Amino acid sequence: MSSLRLVPPEGEPGPTSSYVSQQLGSGLDMPSTGLAQESASPLLSGLAIGDVLLATFPGEPISDVSFNFRTRVVEGYDEVYQGYHWPDNPDWIRERIGENFSETGLEDGFDIAVQLSIANAWQGYFVTRWEYENRNHYRESLTPYGPDSADYVNSALVDLAAELRGEGRAESRVSPVEAGDSARREAIYRALVAAEESSVRGYRASIPPAGDGVGDPVAQPTGIERFQTATFAWVGGSNAVDLPRVTLQRRTAAGWTDVADSRSHRLVVLTDHPPLQEEPRDLAARERTWRVAWEVPWDADPGRYRFVVIGTARGTPGDGEPTFFDPAGANRSYELASDPFTLADAGAIPLSEEYTSVRASEGRVTGRIAFEAPFRAIDRPSDGTELPVDLVGEGTVEASAVYDTDGFYLDEPVAADDVRLVVERGAYVDSAGNPTERVDRSL
Repeated sequence: MSSLRLVPPEGEPGPTSSYVSQQLGSGLDMPSTGLAQESASPLLSGLAIGDVLLATFPGEPISDVSFNFRTRVVEGYDEVYQGYHWPDNPDWIRERIGENFSETGLEDGFDIAVQLSIANAWQGYFVTRWEYENRNHYRESLTPYGPDSADYVNSALVDLAAELRGEGRAESRVSPVEAGDSARREAIYRALVAAEESSVRGYRASIPPAGDGVGDPVAQPTGIERFQTATFAWVGGSNAVDLPRVTLQRRTAAGWTDVADSRSHRLVVLTDHPPLQEEPRDLAARERTWRVAWEVPWDADPGRYRFVVIGTARGTPGDGEPTFFDPAGANRSYELASDPFTLADAGAIPLSEEYTSVRASEGRVTGRIAFEAPFRAIDRPSDGTELPVDLVGEGTVEASAVYDTDGFYLDEPVAADDVRLVVERGAYVDSAGNPTERVDRSL
């Protein structure tokens, strides 16, 4: 690894204008506050890991800057990239773009080179000479070293890359004002930390305590089938301190076994949060109702399940163990489990009234029998699967509907137009044991 401090080139003072200039409008230039531009002499670093080079960049380079750096330090490029040429570029523009960057590079290049932007410092936007000349806002502010800012940094990084390759030593560029600049940054950071600590202390003091009902259940889950949703609600703490972790467990021969938890997408945990303007301003005890929902997937194993909740509620100092985020130990943990509930052995797959379109006409029954809610993750039949149906009218006709893409298609002769379509429960059963429901409808 190699590093150097980058001072402004001769004749360029470095960052002198503020981001505020951009916000106030064209033509306005305000002095730098020193808050955004962290250093008058940013630290550049290069790290070689075998044939991979990582190089830090003290701002936001446009893509042309990164492309140029790659062609100067990566093996295999015939020429140095100078900038993008759009179709039918006039010759005079090609000449100007060809002057964006220096041509220095490595004799022994790397296989891969990556620039890590906004690293160690932020000094603004770094663009090519062409972009600087043609974009007024880059000239007004946020380009620290004038038209050759990007090339100046890239060339310094090429020197670092050469040092890592044993092709020389990067010039030490320590700013004569670095000591004062470091003291300034240190004073700013200490002031920001003090302000943040004061704000955090005020926020902690404004969190109301929880009531006595924390940890009590509000609504218990009930028995369900696949594709239905199991829910559980309870009294928890304020969402200022509480983000309950909920675990779904299934009863097995070994006891309660974890199946899923709220850190995954399979369990959704929500709380009722009032609008900010309706939030009470006093420190009276307050509670939140939390709830968890589990939409049962098609392949869930049947059996007995329950939810287990571990959460945090605000108490008084000394109720809990002091932590980094709760130095007074004012938070206390709570834990509860829901009543067990049953997932039935095989939930029926509903067939859709809305998407099923079957009709009897001119001695034939034609149409499609579709599953309810096509987005459901059931185990679909393979094309050509047959679904046995009964056509009940002047007698009963046994027929078959054939699956194709999104439904079973039916085309069968009948003796009359006044018939009923009957599909018995379980006419199709997927690999998880989910059967189709029974359908009996007039056409």
